[in-house]
Amino acid sequence: MKKKLFIFGIAALLLFGGIMGGLAANDKSDVPPKVETTPNANEEQLPPKIPERYAPMRIDIAPNAQEQVPSKTSGQEASVVSNVANTPDRGLPIPVIREAVIVYFKEMPSLEAFASKYDAKLIFAKQDIKLAAFETRPVGEPGKTSQRTLDFIDEVSKDPGVERVFKDEFMFLKPDKAYSLEPKVVFPADMEDKYVANEVTAVFWRLPPSLEDFALKYGVKIKDVEDVLMFAVFETDDITGFLKKVSADPYISSAHPRAIGQYYGYTPNDPKWDLQWGARKIYAPDAWDYQKGSTGITVAVLDTGVDYNHEDLSGRVIKGWNFINNNSDPMDDVNHGTHVSGIIGAIMDNNKGIAGVAQVSILAVKIGDQYQPYPDLTAKGIRYAANNSAKVISMSFGWAYDYDEVRSATEYAWSRGSLLVAASGNEGSGVIRYPANYTDVIAVGATDSSDQRAWFSNYGAKLELVAPGVNINSTIRNNQYENKSGTSMAAPHVSGVAALIWSQNPTFSNQKVREVLRDTAVDLGSAGQDIYYGYGKVNAYAAVTKGKLLSSQSGSLSGTGNSYTYSVAIPAPSIVSVVMAGNENADFDLYARWGSPPTTGSYDAAGYSSTSLEYFQTQGSGTLYIMVNSYNSSGSWKSWVLSGSYSDSGKRFGTVPGTGYEGSFSHNGAGIGYAFNSGPDGSDFDLFTKWNSPPTTTSYDASGTTSWPEEIAGPAAGSGTNNIMIYSYSGGGETAAVGLIY
Repeated sequence: MKKKLFIFGIAALLLFGGIMGGLAANDKSDVPPKVETTPNANEEQLPPKIPERYAPMRIDIAPNAQEQVPSKTSGQEASVVSNVANTPDRGLPIPVIREAVIVYFKEMPSLEAFASKYDAKLIFAKQDIKLAAFETRPVGEPGKTSQRTLDFIDEVSKDPGVERVFKDEFMFLKPDKAYSLEPKVVFPADMEDKYVANEVTAVFWRLPPSLEDFALKYGVKIKDVEDVLMFAVFETDDITGFLKKVSADPYISSAHPRAIGQYYGYTPNDPKWDLQWGARKIYAPDAWDYQKGSTGITVAVLDTGVDYNHEDLSGRVIKGWNFINNNSDPMDDVNHGTHVSGIIGAIMDNNKGIAGVAQVSILAVKIGDQYQPYPDLTAKGIRYAANNSAKVISMSFGWAYDYDEVRSATEYAWSRGSLLVAASGNEGSGVIRYPANYTDVIAVGATDSSDQRAWFSNYGAKLELVAPGVNINSTIRNNQYENKSGTSMAAPHVSGVAALIWSQNPTFSNQKVREVLRDTAVDLGSAGQDIYYGYGKVNAYAAVTKGKLLSSQSGSLSGTGNSYTYSVAIPAPSIVSVVMAGNENADFDLYARWGSPPTTGSYDAAGYSSTSLEYFQTQGSGTLYIMVNSYNSSGSWKSWVLSGSYSDSGKRFGTVPGTGYEGSFSHNGAGIGYAFNSGPDGSDFDLFTKWNSPPTTTSYDASGTTSWPEEIAGPAAGSGTNNIMIYSYSGGGETAAVGLIY
């Protein structure tokens, strides 16, 4: 009766508390089923066991979390064989930001004393305009503000010498960035990009007290002002003269002729490619078995606008803003933006046209027209998208130069939690165009139907991913469809997959989504990240299923030399992880092989330590065969197959003395957390996990509470520290456990 009441309590928590539990079975009265076992061939050479040694970290065991009891005195480190290659990563770190605060002073104080008084680090100062920036937290999290920063702003706002204090959202967030007091000025003769005659974009450290007086001082007219990103566009009859004058103005950070970019797409003459080969090539149909997308996820398309009346887009498009005409009608007048939008999110299963990669909402932001896109309007569009809940900002255009207003906008959007994706360029050169070249933006190149780099696709060290971009069929204006080629067509494939990831895992950060895109890409070209393919071709199936439990098996082995083999189908190239937990009074090993059943002498991956907890990763596609083998003795086992690579806590070992005792350890990271444990037959160990605080038997994020000694707890998404507890409901004995984060 006690056991049934305990299970009822767990079930009630799961039902009413919304707690995720990875339960292999719900009724603890179940008896482990017998399975057919097969003795291994006598002539097969079993791999030698590695020497036992003490585990570097132990599980802390205590009765009811009170009295400390020593853990077991010997442990083993797993011997693992895997076909997952350690390929080189030649750079491209995911951007790290800090939290910073900008202060405008009435009169400049001693900045060192000011920083000391308010316990902050001075990172930048411009005395002549009474501006300083302070670091309040060395590592920030996009989209969030720490209490420390909020307290700093509150305290400093009360200082009588302070005019204004506010959180920095783009200017000084990069810890590794050098900030020069000298303005960056580009003259017409140095412009590689086209530019608008008689117009200049000026970026400010802080806006002057009066822009009207500023314009009057230099004899120019104000055309447009972006007060958050702090830049303005001015009309002048003498671009060069104006640039020379403002280069000495203390408020100016940078200035340049108002630039014009280009769209990265064209219409080929031969439309004979199978329609939508691109979606199939990135394994989108396999991903759709798990996730088709959620209209609660918004992808902003910065482009020529979108035909929101199109039969394959109507009802999915959010009318954003038209920065060309400064109104709320972002209708496409060029076709480019509508084509991009269809690749991302054309309506599926409506008996019309095509199917987009993700069934999400499209935020239409018009920043260009038939005369091409404008960097200053792009900056405004990026900020607009970030402020209007766009998870993904897709940009299929670019230019040659690094314009400060656009750089600031990308940093602003990244700090607010948006993921930015852009086309690498269509010149076939080794230069990644902006905005794709910024560290806060994913640069995407194009491939053809043979997974070869498209001849026109720009490449370079900052290329991050590739996707189909040759003869891609999608929507254009007036309910029509057309094939287009370009990196413009590749970028929205990546944007669509990013939206699928977020639809599947809505708590993920932009950092985590970017990491998943990289980790699951299909490696092309040279091993690892390279200049022609980046981390590889975007893989919708592997990205969506990362951390997904694909198969769960259980049974028992009747003695030494017996084994059980099962299989799982993997439809697209993926890294797959396999875990087995068995009777700790025995010694069970784990083997896997692609395409045919493994043996103890022939396999692609294996775990064969002296414990009965084994796990490893293996890479491939098709049918994966998994064998649980008894190296010694008999007993129960469970095995699981999960999609994706993981970070692991390492095996932890301990001895649970008896009923009511618990053991705990933790694992740091971000993503989808799992825990697994083994134990001796005849005992009943339960498993609980909780992010950022210790779990109990009544408070947890995930649990495994069957009547077996072996358990899985997960999935539970989170970030920080995943705390893991093994609890003895009955019995005692040796246990091994591991935490995995996907």
